[in-house]
Amino acid sequence: MKVSARTETFSRSFGFHLVRIYVIVCCCAGFQLVTSVNGESFLDSDTRRELGTEDNVFDTVSASKIDTAVDAPSPEDTMIILDDDDEDDPNLWSYDPSEETTEMTTLFEEDMDTLQYDTEESLIIEDMTALPTLAELEDPETLEELESVETLEYDRRKLGNCNLHGSLPCNEDLESAPCSSFSSLVSSVASTTEQLVIPCGECFEVDITDGSVLDRAGGILLEGKLYFPPTSNVTIRTKFIWVVGLLKMDTPNEGNKVTFKMYGDELQVYENAIRNETCGVDSEGGTCTMGSKVIAVMGGRLDIAGTEEDCPSWEKLTASGQETIRPFQRPCEDGECWSEDVIQLRGSCRHSAGHSDALGKYTIACPIMSTGAHIGAGTSLGIQFENLGQPVTPFEYPVDQNDPSKTLQLTLNGGCSRAGHTDHFGKCTVYCPLQSTALVKHGHGVPMTFTSVKPPPMPFKMPVRNGVEVNLKIASTCGHSQGHTDAWGRCVLSCKVDPTLNYGRGSAWSKMKLTSRYVAPAPFVFPVNNGQQMSLTTRSRTAVSWGHTRHRKRCVLYLPIVRTATIRWGIGSPVVFTSPTTGNSFKASRVMHWAWGGANMFYYAEDYTVANCQQAADDFNSAISVGESLEVSHHVDEGYGGNSFEIDKVMHWAHARKWFFFFPSESDPTTCAATSEDFNSKFKVGYNIDVSDPPGPPGGETFEVDGVHHWAWKRKGLFFFPLESDPATCSQTASDFSSKFAKNYGIEVSYPTKDTSSSVGQVALASKGIHHWSWRTSHMFLFSDDTASDFNSKFPPGSRIKLSYLDSFEVNDIQVTPAAARCWKPGTEILLTSHTRSYHDQQVRTIVSSDANTGTIALDEPITKPVSLADHSDFAIEVASLNRRIVFDAESDATDDAIGGHVVIHHTSVGQHIEGVEIRNFGQQGRLGKYPIHFHMSSDSPDSLVKKNVVRNSNQRGYVVHLTNNVTFEENVAFDITGHCYFIEDGAETGNVFRRNLGSGIKMMPAERAIQLGESSGRTETDGDSNGFNGASVFWISNPSNYFYGNVAAGGDKNGYWFETHGLRREMSLGAFEDNEVHSSGRFAFSTYSPGWRPVETAYIRNLKVYRNRVWGAFLHVTTNIYFDGGLFADNGGKDAMISRADNLVFDGTTFIGQSPFANDNGNKVGIHFDPVRLKETVLWEHKGYWKGTTVKNVRFYNHSQPMQFFSHQSFVKAYNAPHYIENVWSDTPAMIEGCMSNDPTIDDLQIEIVADDNGDVTPTGKAGFLVSPKFTPMISNCQGYNGCLQFCEGACLRTVTVIAGNAAFDDDLNMVVTRKSDGQTLLIGKDQRGERKHNRFSAAYTVALPKDDYTIHFESPSSPGTLQWPKHAVPVFEAAPSCANHLIDSDLVFSKPESRRPECDELIYNGDFEGSSWGSEGWHSFHHSLQHSPDGGVGGSGAVATIVNLSQSNKPAQFLDASCVEAGNEYEIAFSYKIVGGDFSSVPRAKIETKEWDATGKNLARGRAHPTGTSTSVDGEWTTLKYQWTADNTAGKADQLRFYIDGGAQKIMVDNVLFTKTRGGRRERRRLR
Repeated sequence: MKVSARTETFSRSFGFHLVRIYVIVCCCAGFQLVTSVNGESFLDSDTRRELGTEDNVFDTVSASKIDTAVDAPSPEDTMIILDDDDEDDPNLWSYDPSEETTEMTTLFEEDMDTLQYDTEESLIIEDMTALPTLAELEDPETLEELESVETLEYDRRKLGNCNLHGSLPCNEDLESAPCSSFSSLVSSVASTTEQLVIPCGECFEVDITDGSVLDRAGGILLEGKLYFPPTSNVTIRTKFIWVVGLLKMDTPNEGNKVTFKMYGDELQVYENAIRNETCGVDSEGGTCTMGSKVIAVMGGRLDIAGTEEDCPSWEKLTASGQETIRPFQRPCEDGECWSEDVIQLRGSCRHSAGHSDALGKYTIACPIMSTGAHIGAGTSLGIQFENLGQPVTPFEYPVDQNDPSKTLQLTLNGGCSRAGHTDHFGKCTVYCPLQSTALVKHGHGVPMTFTSVKPPPMPFKMPVRNGVEVNLKIASTCGHSQGHTDAWGRCVLSCKVDPTLNYGRGSAWSKMKLTSRYVAPAPFVFPVNNGQQMSLTTRSRTAVSWGHTRHRKRCVLYLPIVRTATIRWGIGSPVVFTSPTTGNSFKASRVMHWAWGGANMFYYAEDYTVANCQQAADDFNSAISVGESLEVSHHVDEGYGGNSFEIDKVMHWAHARKWFFFFPSESDPTTCAATSEDFNSKFKVGYNIDVSDPPGPPGGETFEVDGVHHWAWKRKGLFFFPLESDPATCSQTASDFSSKFAKNYGIEVSYPTKDTSSSVGQVALASKGIHHWSWRTSHMFLFSDDTASDFNSKFPPGSRIKLSYLDSFEVNDIQVTPAAARCWKPGTEILLTSHTRSYHDQQVRTIVSSDANTGTIALDEPITKPVSLADHSDFAIEVASLNRRIVFDAESDATDDAIGGHVVIHHTSVGQHIEGVEIRNFGQQGRLGKYPIHFHMSSDSPDSLVKKNVVRNSNQRGYVVHLTNNVTFEENVAFDITGHCYFIEDGAETGNVFRRNLGSGIKMMPAERAIQLGESSGRTETDGDSNGFNGASVFWISNPSNYFYGNVAAGGDKNGYWFETHGLRREMSLGAFEDNEVHSSGRFAFSTYSPGWRPVETAYIRNLKVYRNRVWGAFLHVTTNIYFDGGLFADNGGKDAMISRADNLVFDGTTFIGQSPFANDNGNKVGIHFDPVRLKETVLWEHKGYWKGTTVKNVRFYNHSQPMQFFSHQSFVKAYNAPHYIENVWSDTPAMIEGCMSNDPTIDDLQIEIVADDNGDVTPTGKAGFLVSPKFTPMISNCQGYNGCLQFCEGACLRTVTVIAGNAAFDDDLNMVVTRKSDGQTLLIGKDQRGERKHNRFSAAYTVALPKDDYTIHFESPSSPGTLQWPKHAVPVFEAAPSCANHLIDSDLVFSKPESRRPECDELIYNGDFEGSSWGSEGWHSFHHSLQHSPDGGVGGSGAVATIVNLSQSNKPAQFLDASCVEAGNEYEIAFSYKIVGGDFSSVPRAKIETKEWDATGKNLARGRAHPTGTSTSVDGEWTTLKYQWTADNTAGKADQLRFYIDGGAQKIMVDNVLFTKTRGGRRERRRLR
């Protein structure tokens, strides 16, 4: 039994122990999965089912069982892979094959948190859970928030089992069996719905030669041999084909074709499946659902030779034919094209600064009339613009965007006003309410003239609901509404009206006129209560009601009456009381209560005041006698009709049926009371209020408009830009408009008549092309040779523009090799891959004629002149035949066009030969495992060859190998593929060979289908994230242990070659990667992002050609040990190579070309971009000293604005820059290396060794030395300026040391002071950190580059220079040694520590009460996840911290202790208070201490654990306080790093009042830290 390097990881907890088992996921290749030891299973049944390993495991690790297992490998081949963190532990169990049985017991004895912590630190955390944008990748201020512990979802993928379909015994002599007539067999099975069976052991030869169609709806079961000779010429339509025997197909004769046309939506079931968990089979034999339209090899063999051996599948284009000027073609995208050949400007063009900065090319944006299509793509071809002048046609009103039968009508529904858009656009924008019209959201950016159209006279329409109209009859005196006035800041009046229609709404802002109208009063009717009508007979004399009078401040009288019905209410309008006997009368302005208690009437005396109220009573008594029955009548003063009053708006027409609120035109709130009196003087109680529109403007008036933003937003809003655009006067401009265009007025639109003859014929150029043809149909973004101002002077708004190509040619014929011309016959479709950075520029044509002697091929349509070998040997495009004489085709599902056919080699390791097949419309989108060609769990298949096929129009992926090894894919073509194309599915596949394959036109899978696919696979499928950084790739490489030779990734939506190596596959070695090419990729040509690739052995990328890609040529993220040997990077977008958080990279003999003649100029170019941020594993976890940054040697740079650039926007990491190496590099740009990083905080610790500069192209002197950041130069002699941010130190020999010191969660800012012993020269290095300080679990760092000498190092505070301090711990990490010999070594550094018995050592916990002044929890962090600080959630309302998940999920509150304080024998009392806030309330948390000692020999921090003892417990309400005693032993006394933490189970806790107090001193072993 051998212990091997880890390959896969599964973790499972058992009580207080965690067992981690690493297994090789290659059971198909003869290995077995070990999941238990001596009968104790590591995995529960659910996990075993999840892994698909219920029975394919050994239940115990024992030699006897291994030896007796059926088909079991030898013990030497069975692997248990132990975590390499524990590889030196002498207690770990090991296996001796000579022993009968060995129990693996001590593995379980390690404390759970030890192993769990190992897991935490060994898992890579660089994987992004959310993908940043391209801008965020270069400027990811919050990138730390996107990182998380890897979920290992790929490692938990169902593995299935590895049983294989076997060949049928009756087929042993199949190759020599004579063949019978296939036609006869078909005739014998009369029903087409019956399955056609090719019997086992028998051969049938297809003798159909007339091209006829044979329909077999019942499917075909091929148990024997079915042979298609060259004479075959037939189409077979069927729903499925099971290949259990042999399907042999020779190349059809010229003119013949053999087609399998698959159809049918129903899922097909294979009846004789092997036992397979994936199929849901529960016993030996059974059924397996294989999907619809399937060709499945189930233990059988395909032997297909569909093309001649010497016929190329694809090749580089030799040359192109005679050039002619290319006519302009209407741009198209996704089936939508421009509706016309010319464009018309809607407005003035403007400089787009954002695009200019991002693209490195001057860009202007021009608003254009809608082209009818959103064309987000552009062109790299130069474009000429010619002004055809402005149109003389009348303005055409736009139509409803949802209903073309509705045309825009502009009728105002109120006054216009200044719009908030004014502030956004910086120019006046006016809003006008419209009467509902067509929905037209867009506008028109050209100058126009608005002409007012006066409507015919018409009566004002009062609000109506259900046929009932609002009626405004004044019921009482109107008044000032103080509350509304205060709220609106302008005068608001209200009138009580007789009850009417309840209508709480108001009107739009629009002038209206109110007119008073006299209405004769109706006869008075006494009120009724409970069926009893009151009567009014005086019982006594009237008198003053002084209480009411004083309260109301009005003269109120009361009249005792003969008892009648109780009527407590009154009337708000004037009434007259008349004596029927004398005719005398008395007028009341209102009645408060008709019959209060049935015996008293209360009323207001009109024309009397409080002062003469008694006179009013006397006057009533003199006019009316006691005992009289009074008559009552309404009173309305005459003579007030026809009065008018102007208002701006009605707030409420009839609130609660009886309140009329309105805004008078006299709006001053300070004079609102006077405005109310003025209204009451004209509008008396009892009068009706009539409403009308005021006399409007005359109509026919004009207003000049600079453009319209929205014609009819939500059908009711017009937004336009007046010609007078000053925002400061915009309100007045809107008022001026409203003075001409009133409510109900129409607006006619016309173009202004201007003389534009001077601009006709003007020409402008966009020689660098177009960025967006028609963004959202109405904006063109172009790389103009003219400034925006100059362009506008040639093309004023309204101009019609003719477009033509600038120096663009097309050809009608091409030249290929004679072999291709001989094989590719007339009628053959050919693909010409893209000659630009966009794969959309690929071209498909049909051959009209071909000449095998000259290699000339004539095409049915001209093509844009491509780049050929005749132009340049490195940049030629590819030309491929898209047709074969053997075709697998499929109909789509009736309800889903993305469901075609699929081919699967299912659990079949026998060698397959699939050559020369054209596969169309295969792949079933969103269905797992349904691909055009799919080797599925077929173990080792070294005899399988997939060659010279073409997969086109695939709905889901292309060539897929899944848990199958050693298959060869050679000279295949893939075109128009949805999803990843050449696809290594699970990452367990090795040894597969991909040689000279071509992929082009690789498209993103729709996001919803990728999600559907992921739901089946149990992982995130990355070929469907259209908004993400990555996506569908031509070659998706999940396991690098495969072989890639001479392939070409010729373009797609996203990446060319993407190494997405999850889990421990990130550490696997490369098989081979030689002579591959990539161009026309939409995102990254060669990418390791994400999650990064870090092979243990150096991976050699030999002679890779990366050119004409839209974004970056190579993106090397979180990556190490990659060696680019030779190769070419050219014409890529922005950066040829982007290095982000990577180490040990080499570019040797590589050529970088920023701009060649074979691609348009797309802005500033950087050759190699070094992001100085490091892998955190490099210096935080890996201390071996072998990290070397990037080496650039024997490299040449051409036409770059900056050949090499050090820059990072990732200010969340200040430091950790590696040493870099440059040797004999040449550039045609004088400023070879840019080291100025202007971001704040800047990264200022560059160290670049110039190993050699034989031609003097890098350094000022042509000598070896170092380029360094200026802060290092005090320790270095012979330095001179290189540029503003680097100095060159000739002859220097420097080594980089990064001191891991302290913890970034503390709010200290200690400086590290390096002192040279020989002369006392000092160098002060500031603290760097990774991420923000709050709850930061990482150590801080101090990076320095030093020459050989003896140094002392100490730490001090800027506020107390000279006073020794200690940053909790300090560990020197010596990085890779330079090439020069006399360099710094470990023993050259000595650290000076402060006295261990200083006062601050009496209490080791910092901020234990969580009352820090910055963020409250300074000094504290958690193993994983964050902590949540509560300023008042602690004991007694003090500060505290809480875990956000359970303690058992490594959310352990922790703090690094000052290791310089702890001596062996010291005694401490440890205490903390806690309360459980979630989860398991029965489990008790506990204090623990972690110790680490620096092992200079092993270059690591050896880990240990200390357990405090003597726990005491006290409880105070919700809070429990735990106290411990701990005595530091020799291990703790010698420790270089100490960490206190609180551990526990499945509960979330809140923590307060943490103490770690020394109670007795001991002795510390004195050591020099070297």
